[in-house]
Amino acid sequence: MANDGRRASITFSSIESGRNVVEIGITDENGNAVEAHEVTLTASNPSVGVEPIRRAADLIEEGHWEVTDRMLVPAGQWSIRIDALVSDFEKPIFESLIELR
Repeated sequence: MANDGRRASITFSSIESGRNVVEIGITDENGNAVEAHEVTLTASNPSVGVEPIRRAADLIEEGHWEVTDRMLVPAGQWSIRIDALVSDFEKPIFESLIELR
């Protein structure tokens, strides 16, 4: 996922629905880690009526965050959004879809 010269990578601990750990990496166009004041994960599954679930990510190290023990049920296509507050005036948003079994 890309936005305004920045890239976000998202890794789920499992492609199965249920408990998941989500790792988030944010880099600039040169691959350098991006420092952010806060990062938020929002997940929704509108096809089955799951409204957006928002969770703050924990900083693991510069450029890498994690959302632990996130319950994503039921299976299906989930809409994933990452908000990264990088300054008082910049908050790039990254969006993607993931299919969980």
